[in-house]
Amino acid sequence: MRILFLTSAHNSLSQRLFVELAERGHEIRVSVVASGAEMVEAAEQHAPD
Repeated sequence: MRILFLTSAHNSLSQRLFVELAERGHEIRVSVVASGAEMVEAAEQHAPD
């Protein structure tokens, strides 16, 4: 599954989630965003499931 993880900072919690999901075979993309417009742009660009 292609997953887009939207976060305001790629900290230890988001890094741990990234590792857990990747180990389960998911394709993970992380986007550090600060606004709703950036969230929409990231979703359009990465086309997650």
